[in-house]
Amino acid sequence: GGTWSRDGTIVFAPNPMTVLHRVSAAGGQPEPLTVLDAARQENSHRWPHFLPDGRHFLFFERTRQRENRAIYLGSLDSKVTRQLMPAESNAVFAPPGYLLFLRDGTLVALPFDEKTLQWTGEPIRIAEKVRGADAQAAASFDASQSGVLVYGSGSTVNQQLAWFNREG
Repeated sequence: GGTWSRDGTIVFAPNPMTVLHRVSAAGGQPEPLTVLDAARQENSHRWPHFLPDGRHFLFFERTRQRENRAIYLGSLDSKVTRQLMPAESNAVFAPPGYLLFLRDGTLVALPFDEKTLQWTGEPIRIAEKVRGADAQAAASFDASQSGVLVYGSGSTVNQQLAWFNREG
């Protein structure tokens, strides 16, 4: 997967076992944006998602050691990254200020200040038994900038789409 910034920069993982790259929407040669940390046994950076400022992005760091997998914060302005929290899936920003991600199969919303780039509270449980991430794909959830949340639950057999409003 990839993500677009406001200035037209695209951040993406060219294959599942690599670092994130950037390229202008106008074209050009992709260039590496993150660096794997051999000491942490990292083997890929994936599933980038821009924050509202259009310069910072979230991404999932996959390691051989499952307990070290985490969500990181990166920037178009530097290759320096910072771990935000341990996680088992990708993360997305949802207005008015939450990071959504999976924890033990439950979709949680972590209060997050997009100005200070810090989480500001404890995770709130949103939905249980959300379909998790595998080696190639992000977990089955996303949120729009208007606040619409979608997620997949249960198994991948006999899927059916359904519309729900805020009252269920």
